[in-house]
Amino acid sequence: MENYTYRAEWAPDRGEYVATCLEFPSRYARALTAHEAIERIQQVIAEEVAELIECGMEPPPSLTDRHYSGRFVVRTSPSFTAA
Repeated sequence: MENYTYRAEWAPDRGEYVATCLEFPSRYARALTAHEAIERIQQVIAEEVAELIECGMEPPPSLTDRHYSGRFVVRTSPSFTAA
């Protein structure tokens, strides 16, 4: 859970910070300070991960733990191919 990616953004229409976790996009927490919002979302995610494990499910891997090939693939129309 400590490797998950958290962020807090100011929501001017609400007058508070909204914190999210990129690995759990449907979960969020709100608070008056960014620090408190992050602490709250971390608690929400800790509970979510515990529930997943209890049900025998695997929590999603953190973005920082994912390994990518480094390949960049672009699909385009055949008319754009080099001669």
